Amino acid sequence: MKYLAIFLFGALCVFSLNAQSLAQPSMEISVLLNKDARPWTLADSITNGPVGSVIVFTSEWVPKGDSIDAWKEMFDKKAIITNDTVRHQLDIWKAMLAQVDPKAEMKEEKNADGSITMTYTSVSAGEMGISRYLKANDGIYILSYRVKPSLKTEARWKLWRDIISSATLISRKKN
Repeated sequence: MKYLAIFLFGALCVFSLNAQSLAQPSMEISVLLNKDARPWTLADSITNGPVGSVIVFTSEWVPKGDSIDAWKEMFDKKAIITNDTVRHQLDIWKAMLAQVDPKAEMKEEKNADGSITMTYTSVSAGEMGISRYLKANDGIYILSYRVKPSLKTEARWKLWRDIISSATLISRKKN
């Protein structure tokens, strides 16, 4: 089974389209990836939607040499083009996670900048993660880190919590 996030966001967004034919996000998430010295590879780039007025752009990264189909550790960036609030999108995600794994442990923290950080552990999905939801004029931007529970170390978890906490939204460069 492919990881939980694809199932959850796939349930939201049914149709895949070429990203070039859709309105592009106005912002992007700037990540201080140099804090994690390992090389990371873009494994997949997906655009889902539109479903109603929602379009989801996702890029998934794995450590160099790993595969998105058999990931052990990964991070992703999402841009959800919507008028929804962060609270609404987060509540949708939490409800879908509860359907997949009613015993999943979830904890959310409100940040001073208005963003929300969500941590979770899902035994049935075999993953744990940290996600930060940020609001912009055109939608919701999410940076997430996921790891298999058996591979989690406190040092790496702390490192990625710091990377996610320090991420910012910047204007997207126009081609």
